Amino acid sequence: MTATLPVEVSRTAAQTLQESPSPQQHEGTGKAAADAVGDDSIALSSLGSSRPDSRVDLLPPSITPTSSSEHLVSDLEPIDSGPGAYKFLAAAALFEFVIWGQSYAYGAYEAYHSHNPKSPLYGKASQPALSAIGTLVIAGQHFVPLLSRGFFRSYPHWIKRTAFASIALSSACLLIASFLDSYVPALLVFQGILYGTLSGVTFTPVILWLPQWFDKRMGFASGIIYSGSGAGGTLFPIAINHALESVGFAWTLRLSAAWGLILAGGAAFFLKPRLPITRPNTRPRSMIRALAPEGLGSLLHPFAVTQVVLVVCQASAWCTISLYLATWTSSLGFSATTSTGVLSGFNAAATIGYLVTGRLIDSMPYLVLMSGSTLICGLSAYLLLGFSHSLPLIIIFSLIFGAAGGGFTTFFTPVSRSIASLFSQEVSPLYLAVIFIRGIAAVAGPLIGSALYDPTVSDYSLYGTKGFQGLVLFVGSGMALASVTGVIVIAQQKRLVKSGPAKSGGGGAREQVSAAASTTSGAGGSARRRSGEAENA
Repeated sequence: MTATLPVEVSRTAAQTLQESPSPQQHEGTGKAAADAVGDDSIALSSLGSSRPDSRVDLLPPSITPTSSSEHLVSDLEPIDSGPGAYKFLAAAALFEFVIWGQSYAYGAYEAYHSHNPKSPLYGKASQPALSAIGTLVIAGQHFVPLLSRGFFRSYPHWIKRTAFASIALSSACLLIASFLDSYVPALLVFQGILYGTLSGVTFTPVILWLPQWFDKRMGFASGIIYSGSGAGGTLFPIAINHALESVGFAWTLRLSAAWGLILAGGAAFFLKPRLPITRPNTRPRSMIRALAPEGLGSLLHPFAVTQVVLVVCQASAWCTISLYLATWTSSLGFSATTSTGVLSGFNAAATIGYLVTGRLIDSMPYLVLMSGSTLICGLSAYLLLGFSHSLPLIIIFSLIFGAAGGGFTTFFTPVSRSIASLFSQEVSPLYLAVIFIRGIAAVAGPLIGSALYDPTVSDYSLYGTKGFQGLVLFVGSGMALASVTGVIVIAQQKRLVKSGPAKSGGGGAREQVSAAASTTSGAGGSARRRSGEAENA
């Protein structure tokens, strides 16, 4: 995500604009104001060009050099605090609770279809087909934000209307799926692909507007928002399991559609940007070029590649456990209520992980935290999950694994900033690209896990019982590889700080890499540097 600036900086920009005495000086002062406000925040509001050499063009119409600029800019709500920021935080957390919480609770559906004769899919669908439904939901939620960014940047005034429409359509998809509950292809389309895609569109405004409200406390804000998914993943498995046992699969889908429409619709009503949005005066010259993702070439830099590998390894292992934990518990002979309870405990521990990690990355090197998180997850998979033949061991594993790895998505902000600092480019496309890449891993991981899991094995093996041996080794190895990759990235960071990347420009680049790659407070440092530049101007 990108960094936005405190209101004091914006006021400095407005004062600079007000002091412009003539049209000849107007262009220069407009550029100074754009430098003060910063291209990142404006670019993320999707209101202009993202080219680093056209900062004046990045200003939205409400902050362009006019005599009324001072009033409009100075009236912006404060960043990092204040009623507006906290209202946005609450609405975004509710979004996360509903959208991602339900997707993380899909393990309850899978356990029901696999082990309950009341399910219309019991004995009719293979394990890979059942897991594919939940996998497609998560994939759509990861893929859409990057692919829809160009559309929202070209038509920012449609963001909220599109969110409301997506909420209604996603609920309609679940409603349609409820009448086709015994047809796996139909469920793959409506409960999987379409519901996941529309959910991703619904959540995109949160990703686009969050950097407008939070800068120095971005880690704190991300932790609060992402903890909503953990809370949803805690409560929804219990609610879904109770509904499945009480009213069956079809009516559970209808109830999910109803509470999704009500809760997500309420969250969208209170969600708003900090910067004013106006309708663009001109249409993009090339629609394809306007909608296509851009600014992703820096992901080919070795420093970026290793961080992407780390994200892929962690996400593959994490999403596999998220989908198969309830199935593992059920395979040991425990009831569906117990299985969903274990899944809820796992997501509750992840909620704690979000909150703790979000606070830590505002003040500690994020690479150290990433390596430590994945190391703990890998060891718990090897030493606890592999020998989990009893309920206490499963519970201990789910709590440790969930708490250690639950907050991993909060690392995406510093990861994106550290890469963007190498090329002095916009952060938002890189952040969305990291989410997209995680989505690929979220699809590939469970598919690999389903290939390694053999449900026909009925004996209690010493390690990886009931056909789960290959899955355990896959999860543990993925987390271990992620931890080792984190150490490699730390070494790369140290080399970059010493030498500076070629394209970034010497000592300035070294300073940027050191600040951005060490902690998320690099964004605050960037804001303070720009504030000083604006005052000098």
